[in-house]
This record gives sequence, C-alpha cells and structure tokens, in this order.
Amino acid sequence: MSANPLLEYATALSPAAGTETELLPAVPRAAEALADLLAGFTRAWMWSALAYQDIKLRYRGSLLGPFWITLTNLVLLVAMGEIYATLFKVETSTYIPFLMTGLLVWQFLSTVVNESCTTFTAAQDVIQQVPLPFSIQAYRTVYRNLIVLAHNALIIPFGLILFAVPVTWRVLEIFPALLVLCVNGLWISLLLGTISTRFRDVPPIVGNAVQVVFFITPIFWPIDAVGDWKPFLVLSPVYMDIHPRAMRRHIDAVAEFTELGDYLDMPVRTYSSGMMVRLAFAISTCIRPEILVLDEWLAAGDAQFLAKAQKRMEEFVSGSSIVVLASHSLDLVRQWCRRAIYLRQGVAQAIGPVEDVIACYAAALL
Repeated sequence: MSANPLLEYATALSPAAGTETELLPAVPRAAEALADLLAGFTRAWMWSALAYQDIKLRYRGSLLGPFWITLTNLVLLVAMGEIYATLFKVETSTYIPFLMTGLLVWQFLSTVVNESCTTFTAAQDVIQQVPLPFSIQAYRTVYRNLIVLAHNALIIPFGLILFAVPVTWRVLEIFPALLVLCVNGLWISLLLGTISTRFRDVPPIVGNAVQVVFFITPIFWPIDAVGDWKPFLVLSPVYMDIHPRAMRRHIDAVAEFTELGDYLDMPVRTYSSGMMVRLAFAISTCIRPEILVLDEWLAAGDAQFLAKAQKRMEEFVSGSSIVVLASHSLDLVRQWCRRAIYLRQGVAQAIGPVEDVIACYAAALL
C-alpha cells in the first residue's frame, strides 16, 4: 500500500509469517470526535426519523398526541398569568406574554438538559448492535425536543395578537437564537450523556440543579420583583445580564470615574448628595445599555465631575443609545433631547419637538 509521507506508520511482526506488517496510522482523539460529529450530521435523515419515532411512541394511542403538551401549557399560562400577575402587581397584558415566551423556551432548555443524561444509556441496545456515529443520539435528543418546542410555539402568535404586543423586525433574531440553543444542546447532550454512562448519580443531580435554576431565574417572576436582590441574579447561569467576571472588570473603571477613593469602601448612607450622584452615574454608564434612564443627573456635583459626565453623555448620544432624561432644567433638555414630553401629575400635557414642549411648559407656569 502507498504510504502517506505526512503520517507516521507503525510496524509489527506478523504472527503467521514472522514478517513485518505495516499498521494504519493512529487517529488523534480530537480528529476522531470531529469525524463522528460530521458523520452524524450527514445522517440527518436517520436522527430525524428516530426523533419522530420517539414522539410517536411517547404519545401512542393518544388522540391529540404532542398537542397535549400544547394544551397543558395553555392552561398553565392562563392560570399562572392570572395568579402571579396579581401577586407581582403587574398588568396581565404585560405579564402573560413575558411568562409565555420565557416558560416555553425554558421547557426546551430544561428538557434537553435532563434528557441529555440518558443520551447514550437510553439507546445502548442500538449502540451495541449497530456501528453508527455516537453523535446521532445527541442530534436525536436535540431534534426531538425541537419538535416539541414547535408544537408549543403555536401558542405564541395567538398570545401576541390577543394582548396586542407589537412585533418588530427584531423577531427575526429568533432564528439565530434558536440555532445557538441547539448547538448548546448538542454539546450538553454529548457531555452529560458521556458522563452519565459512567456515573449513574449524575441524572438526579442534574435534575435537582435544573429545578433550582428555574426558581432563581426570571422566568415566571419579573426582574424588578426582587428589589435589592437584583444584583444576585448574575449567579443564575441562564440570566442574560453582566457576568460576575465582567462586573469585576468594571469596578476599576467606576472607581476611576467617581474619584471617591477609599470612600467606596464606606456605607452608601454616609455619602453626600454629590458623592451619590458620582457613584450612581458611574455605575449606570459603565456599560452601554440600549436605554439609559436618568433623573436629574446634574442636580449635584462639582464642575470637574460635571465636565466628565457631559463627555460621557456625548459618547452615549453619538453612539445612538437611547437616553431618557427627567429634568426641570430647560437648558439641559435643550442640550440633550430631540423630543420632549411635558408631564403634569402623571398625565402627558404635550409631546413633540423640544422647543414646542418647552413653550407649552413655560405657558403653563404663567
């Protein structure tokens, strides 16, 4: 046979003739794993058929089949929406769409994680008898739950229409987000499936951990409901906020911007109004939010700090961030706002260009 000069071959003595026999080159583990993933992906017809078969066997003899899950989730959303909207003092029209999307996506994630532990053990008979890529079972697990998610997602359009939720072009972000969820589900299935074949205590541990994560993640409760505990939400691995390591990276930037020095280690209740303005403004602008809400941010502070704050505000405005400013300073409103709203006792008296609204405000003061 012809030898590949780029590979190292081993030789061994033939037991029959006592001659040297050339062996095949050893394949690196990483290359072997990648080849298995590619081989499994090219057999999409197989793992998709196996996933469909799993669904059919699970609901064999059922009249509605997997739509029972859809109906169950619909009843659950209505019941939880009415009860928890009252408990959290949130409008039902706002809370139910929030709960609907969060709960359905969470069911997909949690089910994939839980079933990942049995990715290989549940198919051990097939694995032992038929030489197939191992990754087929991981693709099967993810695709099976994707089918269930598709059944549950039928609720979402009706919910959006019922509660008049505006739909923008950003709805297209669902597709890349779904791809990310599937890719993560694939490697989780491979990892937990492999570990669980050796350590059978892993599935109950993972199941309990998933339940804990559900309660510490804003899925059925709004973020504002936790009050002062909101900073601890970053401990939840599925909460899309600043990672603790990223937060620690911002500490030095906040300290440098505020110039409070050792006062940062003192209780906030000992701060003066100027120090509070420094700290609050530095924290709220240390990252680039989509919407920044400020209330009288120039009410206190020395000239040096005001100059730094003005420079940072210019960066926000030039970066096309949305800044919502509540202020009685007409000059400040003229400087930073393009449109204005004149509120009186919580009721909008005028909405429009800044100069028009300021004129209406000035007339009301006369």
